[in-house]
Amino acid sequence: VTPYYDSGSLYDCIHKRRMKFTLDKLLSLCKEIAVGLAALHALDPPLMHCDVSTNNILYDENTGKPMII
Repeated sequence: VTPYYDSGSLYDCIHKRRMKFTLDKLLSLCKEIAVGLAALHALDPPLMHCDVSTNNILYDENTGKPMII
């Protein structure tokens, strides 16, 4: 079960809602996504996502945090 994110996916934010992100915010999002994927890969046994795309990352506009789904 995942929480409901009003903003939808990162794809929706970028392409449908046409939200503008600063370079610093984009770099921060990339870093947080990479940290999340590293955490999945560090599990025993490792979990591989296999379909990382903006459609599979939710964005919380209130906190500015991504969530890999």
